[in-house]
Amino acid sequence: MAMRPRARWLLLGVALVLTLVGARLVGREDEGLPPAATPARATAGDRVDERLELDLDRLAGRKGGAPAGDPFRAFSWQSVVEAEARKNAPPPPPPRPPQAPPLPFTYMGKLIEEGRIVVFLTQGDRNYIVRQGDTIDGTYRVDAVTEESLSLTYLPLKQKQQFDLGGAQ
Repeated sequence: MAMRPRARWLLLGVALVLTLVGARLVGREDEGLPPAATPARATAGDRVDERLELDLDRLAGRKGGAPAGDPFRAFSWQSVVEAEARKNAPPPPPPRPPQAPPLPFTYMGKLIEEGRIVVFLTQGDRNYIVRQGDTIDGTYRVDAVTEESLSLTYLPLKQKQQFDLGGAQ
């Protein structure tokens, strides 16, 4: 059933009036003024000598907030995945305890004299003659000397190290 043109225009007019009334009521709620306190609008024939003053401070107090972020920035789901992975990752293992450095000595030879063993070592351009109980540069202490090995203690960490002398000669 088709609507007559006159009825269609009447229906559109009623919809327009209702829309304008609704917009005006919503506008009054935003202003926070009662409906009677709104200034009357001047018609084309009226002279208005008063200037309407705008209270700009009221604009700052309007409801509604600033946007939460930049809506035009690029977004990658990869960053979200990485953040979740970091959040759910197990804690890192504790650091290993400090270790003594490898022995810096080179074995040159040994001398067995009246049951006591003397060992000849080099480190760079320095030569050392060590016996049981000696301290080398305040860093290594000779704990035991046998024909097969030399037992040393790295003094800063108090860690024992073994130096192989290559067996009996």
